[in-house]
Amino acid sequence: MYRIKILSGVDAGKAVDVSDGVEIIVGRQKGNTITLASDRVSKKHCSISVHAGEIHIKDLGSSNGTFVNGSLVKNKKLKIGDKVTVGEFTLEIKKSNKTHSSNILPMAKPLNSRSTGMALPFDYQGNVALKNNPEEALKEQLSTFEEPKTLLEKIKFKFENYVMPFFYNLNQKSDWKSISFTLFLVFMVFNLMMTVSPIMNQTEKMVMREASRRALLVAKLMAERNSAALSSGTESMVEIGSIERADGIESALIIDLDNRIIAPSTRINQFLISGGEAIFAAQASKKFKQGQERGVVKQISETVMAAIEPIKSFDSRIGKNIVIAMALVSVDASPSIPTGGALGLIFSESFIISLFIGLLIFWILYRLTLKPLEFLSEDLDKALKGDSYDVSQKFKFEDLAGLWDLVRSAVQRIPKNSLNGGLDPLDLNKLNFDEVEDLVKGFAPVLELPTAFVNSKNELSFLNEKFEDITGIRNFEAQGKEFSSQARDQGFGSLLQDLFQRVQVERSISEPIDFSGVSYTIHAVALGSVGQIKGCMYLLKKVSE
Repeated sequence: MYRIKILSGVDAGKAVDVSDGVEIIVGRQKGNTITLASDRVSKKHCSISVHAGEIHIKDLGSSNGTFVNGSLVKNKKLKIGDKVTVGEFTLEIKKSNKTHSSNILPMAKPLNSRSTGMALPFDYQGNVALKNNPEEALKEQLSTFEEPKTLLEKIKFKFENYVMPFFYNLNQKSDWKSISFTLFLVFMVFNLMMTVSPIMNQTEKMVMREASRRALLVAKLMAERNSAALSSGTESMVEIGSIERADGIESALIIDLDNRIIAPSTRINQFLISGGEAIFAAQASKKFKQGQERGVVKQISETVMAAIEPIKSFDSRIGKNIVIAMALVSVDASPSIPTGGALGLIFSESFIISLFIGLLIFWILYRLTLKPLEFLSEDLDKALKGDSYDVSQKFKFEDLAGLWDLVRSAVQRIPKNSLNGGLDPLDLNKLNFDEVEDLVKGFAPVLELPTAFVNSKNELSFLNEKFEDITGIRNFEAQGKEFSSQARDQGFGSLLQDLFQRVQVERSISEPIDFSGVSYTIHAVALGSVGQIKGCMYLLKKVSE
């Protein structure tokens, strides 16, 4: 029994088993054994079958072709480790450890349930794969499900199946560059918040600790200065001086154990009965009456720290010091704590610096991603001109190795002219239509220009995505139909019909045309010789380009 595992695409990691005597169908159409929803995949793209222990693959007349290890194939025997490319999906042939024989199920989609973490028989688009016996189908699907074993594999599985589909769908609507830059900005803002906020919180704590130390120090000075006067009973001599007018001092009081104010003189004999200071003084008084002799500190509001130092006197009756009054000082730390404006300024400065560095890093990563593709485009251009018949992978980019193999295979299949070492694009008499069609299909998906190809009967064989986006003609809908009849605009259809008739004689024609207010030039080039036209290629090019 063999196993077919998807290595790339949104279904990466999923697999199905193929037993002896069974044929499976891979394609875009619902109801196939493996359903891959993509315009680059034909309705019935290819079949994979096992007979007498041998596994074979057969292309079912797909538009974009079936590739094995980067080479276009029609019918080929496969071996373990071979990689099959269907559209943007890559499938690998593996040996299955399962020994039981069973029917093959469509691809599984994760079930949104935390109870099992397994998968039900859903195809790529989420449609239930109804069989004659749904319970048996579910049992069989679970038997072929490869449950992640290590923690890292489980994390990767969950991330790929529950998080990445959102971004895959988003990338179908928005450009990769915009998504990447937005994610990068979100990361930077989040990183700054996670960095600056703890620093500011720590700064605030340090300021409050400093305020508490200052309050306790000032309270001790007040207690030492007035200890003698209070011990002698001369409360009129108790004074605070300029302390209460010092910066940051919220209040400075000398009070007795009943919260009666002794100093300053402006508040003498008043009682401290309200506010955080009054509560704090009452609590401290209780502790001092119980024998505590050390000063206490407490935060009485968001930015105010208060300290109380006991004032003691020797009591000859009991032979020890007793607390007779308290020195209370509160310090407002708000002037030293960064405000919202200061915090915003710090955050802005950090953001600007990080943005500059981040943009530099983003640009480097962006160029590292695009440069290999630019070299690939240059090599393709040389191949199309007949200057070279090889595509070199100059950069280490493992995830794009399959693309290079695919393009290299297509380039090497270009017929070479023995006289000048190049290919005369109009001298294709020695090629049959299938070879011409394969040649065009091999290059059309990756050409820079919007490209369409029709056969000698003006029936559409293929057009790439750029041609679709500009004209509105859809490849999978228009294939095999008269090309000019598929145009959304009657004028464009008439132009296509006229170009096809004229190109039979003139061989190469260019005409101006507008799409949505943008000016283009459409080039029509006949493939083959006069009287033996094998097809026609249409290219669109912006006038400004």
